[in-house]
Order: sequence, then structure tokens, then C-alpha cells
Amino acid sequence: SNCLPIAGYFHNDTANEVQPCPAGTYKSAIGESFDLCTPCIPGYFSPDVGGTSFETCRRCPAGTLADASELGAASEDACTPAEAGFYQPDTAMTDRDNKKIEILDSRTIILYLNMEKQPGELF
Repeated sequence: SNCLPIAGYFHNDTANEVQPCPAGTYKSAIGESFDLCTPCIPGYFSPDVGGTSFETCRRCPAGTLADASELGAASEDACTPAEAGFYQPDTAMTDRDNKKIEILDSRTIILYLNMEKQPGELF
């Protein structure tokens, strides 16, 4: 048929039917019937089915890191807590983002934040 899937849906060739984009993906445009859904990028996840825009993808929370090679994460399980002894203030970070600051105690955290030091810099 000449029917085109609406946003959030794609044509599943195997089942020969239109289906909603699975969790971890979205499709914003009404396009060719064979356009596939776009996966959320690393650092983002989406438990929602039938996503229609990138906004469907949610940022991994601060204090977590996602696998930089994982596309289309369907749950927050993809966001792994930062290692003990590290501080991760940003959201949507992956294990390729080197923004971890090694922390020795709470006083050190305050010094880092007040002085805006980069990891590896001396006081």
C-alpha cells in the first residue's frame, strides 16, 4: 500500500505492518514508509514506546556515566553510577567524558568547586 507511517511509527518489514518505535528510539517525521526509528544517543535513554522527537530521550542523571558505545538505551539502567571516590556533576555523560574529579574528602569537594580546578591541577 501507499500508506506512510505517522511520526513515532515505522514499517516492520518482517511483520509487514506499521508498529510504534520501540523504547530507546524515536521518529519525528512522516517520511518514506521504510524509514527506521532513530536511537537515543549515548548518555540518553527512553522507556517510552512511539517516541516522536529527540525530546523523548532523557538525560542520564548527574552522578552517572553511560557506555559511549550504547545507542538506543531503553531504561535508566544504562546510566551507571560513577565509581566510588569520583564526582560527576553533569548530566548525559558517557564513559568517554573525562570530567570525573577524584575526591578525597568533602573538604576537597568544596575546594574544587570554589576554585574551579580541573582534574589533575595542583592547588
